[in-house]
Formats: sequence, C-alpha cells, structure tokens
Amino acid sequence: MKCFGQASLTANSTLEGLYRWSKKPRHYVDVLKNYRRLLRLELEKRQAKIETASEVDSATTSELVANLKKKYGGDLTTQFVVNPELLGGMRIRVGSDVWDGTVRNRLERLQQEL
Repeated sequence: MKCFGQASLTANSTLEGLYRWSKKPRHYVDVLKNYRRLLRLELEKRQAKIETASEVDSATTSELVANLKKKYGGDLTTQFVVNPELLGGMRIRVGSDVWDGTVRNRLERLQQEL
C-alpha cells in the first residue's frame, strides 16, 4: 500500500507495533482492514476529481483549484476529466463530498419529480 506524509508515518509505526507483539491480538485482521479503510478515506480527502462536459479554460481552472485548496488545504491534488455524458456543468468530488451541478443531474432530478 502506498502512503504519503503523516499518514505514512502513522501507518508504519502502527504496523511496527503490531509486529512486535509476541501474541497476535484478537481480531487483528479486522483491525488492520478497518485501519486500511480509514487510511484510504483520509488519502481520498486530499484528492479532487473535477468532471466537466467540455474543456475548461485555464483561468477557471486556476480559480477552482485555488478555492478547493482554500477549503481542503494546500496539499490537495486535482484531476480534471472531460465527460461529455454530463451534457453541461461540472461535478466535483473530494473524498465523500460531491457537488453535482451538471445538466444531466438536473434532468434526472426533474424526471423523478414528474
């Protein structure tokens, strides 16, 4: 598993501590699975995926990245993806946060209401 920064130090020290024990703790596999899940969620909070229906100009890209870094921290990485199925607008996902301002989403909500 590839880890970064403080999360890497914490993961390594926790795993080293588990290996030092002479007896394996009860349910240690479940503990490790949960720890791995928490680590994955923490890393996902530092990655933003921005989907747009078409290419976005550099000024908009810069402003969007600056606003996201202001909200989530300077270590946020961004990935821009063009997805024509969105029809228009954009969808931003950072960890479990999702902002969906796409035309496709609006049409689907309208269809559900009718």
